[in-house]
Amino acid sequence: KVVYPAGELKYGPYITDVASDSAVVSFVTKEPAPSGIAMRKAGTKEFNRFWSHSWYQIDPGKRVHRIDVDGLEPDTVYEYKIIYLERPENRELSDNKMFRLRTAAKGFKPFKIFVTGDLQYLDDKQCDILNKYMYL
Repeated sequence: KVVYPAGELKYGPYITDVASDSAVVSFVTKEPAPSGIAMRKAGTKEFNRFWSHSWYQIDPGKRVHRIDVDGLEPDTVYEYKIIYLERPENRELSDNKMFRLRTAAKGFKPFKIFVTGDLQYLDDKQCDILNKYMYL
């Protein structure tokens, strides 16, 4: 496992505002860190990078990151990973843990949504239920 002095993930990532051509990925790092995501269409090799920025420059002073991702294709699965820049060399770091999201379809298409609350603790039965439904 790679250890990041500033960029270690504390919460998230969370996906919001999903549309047919865009989405928002948010997460919180333990310390302020220049952060973003590397995203690709599932099954392809090349990643596109999207950064947490202020005034069109990568922002090194944030813990709460909101990444606006656009230019996506409708009803498509994407893979992404959290990335950090190590200063002062601006070397890109990642633990390479992959996450997935699917963009919305154009027009109407039935979908499922899974909502859960803070369970305060997890036993084996709860973990089995969450794992069964979270990644359909």
